Amino acid sequence: MPNSSSKESRLYTFLFISGFALFLASYIKRVRNKLNCDNHQKLYERISWGLDRQFPEGGELYRTLKYLWHEIIFDQPTIGVKIRGKKSNWNNLPADKSLFYQPEGRGIVIGNLTSQLLSNIYLDQMDRHITITLGYKNYGRYVDDFFIVVAEDNLPQLIHDLDKVE
Repeated sequence: MPNSSSKESRLYTFLFISGFALFLASYIKRVRNKLNCDNHQKLYERISWGLDRQFPEGGELYRTLKYLWHEIIFDQPTIGVKIRGKKSNWNNLPADKSLFYQPEGRGIVIGNLTSQLLSNIYLDQMDRHITITLGYKNYGRYVDDFFIVVAEDNLPQLIHDLDKVE
């Protein structure tokens, strides 16, 4: 099992069903808030890499898409925002769920369709690492939550493998 410092940075949930462990990650913390923790520039570079591969000759569509992704990723919706209602309604909102508490240049708006697409593009490498490199077959992810089903005997190996996911 993770050591005490690991417990502070990770949230693991296990369900044991007749010899199998269903590992639910409400996320390895450094991955859980990946889109909040990593900066806009890194996300834009990942998107640009994909566009460069899809449009090796460039062109008008390439330039348009690059511009639109830049506008979406680098948008700062907290600037000039008007909060309606009582400010005290926000008191119980965890800081990691609000762009108001993120450092400049980090985080994307939750709920936009483009945010879901960006998370899929950004976390695709993690998906491939878990399924191809590590070989876990019973894996699924929706935005920033994922699950892996393994035999109960394989649970220590799963924890070991996931501690190395960047």
